[in-house]
Amino acid sequence: MIRPTPKFLALAVILAVAGCGTTVTEQPGGGTGAAGGVGGGSSSSASSGGAGGPCESFVSCCDDATGAPVDPICPGGGAPECPSGAHWPEGGTCTPVAGTCSPGQPCAANKYCDYPDDRCGQGEPGLCVPRPEGCDLSYEPVCLCDGTVGGNACGGALSGQDLSITGGCQPPPGLFGCGPFFCEATAFYCRRLVSDVVGVPDEYSCHALPPACSGAPGCECLAQEPCGELCSADPAGNLTLTCPGG
Repeated sequence: MIRPTPKFLALAVILAVAGCGTTVTEQPGGGTGAAGGVGGGSSSSASSGGAGGPCESFVSCCDDATGAPVDPICPGGGAPECPSGAHWPEGGTCTPVAGTCSPGQPCAANKYCDYPDDRCGQGEPGLCVPRPEGCDLSYEPVCLCDGTVGGNACGGALSGQDLSITGGCQPPPGLFGCGPFFCEATAFYCRRLVSDVVGVPDEYSCHALPPACSGAPGCECLAQEPCGELCSADPAGNLTLTCPGG
């Protein structure tokens, strides 16, 4: 059986849609897009658009870094365009970049997605790396991307999860969140060193409360600590000092 070529199929789609009163825009790389169709002609891949407003296109744009589909935009109501950091696919379909990963683009079963900024896909794309073959039993609890608490960072990677720098995990009893880590409540404070390098995560560490914080500790008792003027307290009164990057 003779199979129609991709170019023939693309032309057939263009003619069919154009015959229904839809304005069709051919995109770079062989993609097609629809804009301003009479009666709101639907497309095979409708998107809500981005900064350019509502938009419809027969194909999605592709993220430059990961190859994942990205919604096109229609600046000023014009023809579909790809937002910054994305491009039209040459063959009409996005192809994942080898080795990269995201929440919607998981790794193989023997690997886990390691995000360089530890933001679990909310920032930089991840890289599929092999899971460790084994881990020690030291208990240094960490917050993982799936919202669970791992016994330590190695154990999290073994289970297929990276650290979550944004926290959000339920702290184990007697502890409070400090980025992806946990500090002992009433005995330690959390110090955050803000990274000034894109893609590099902030540093978090636990430090013993000074003698001035005996009793009911508050930000005033950390005034003599590095970055003591940049103190914040959570609802339970646990303290964090945020030091800006240099």
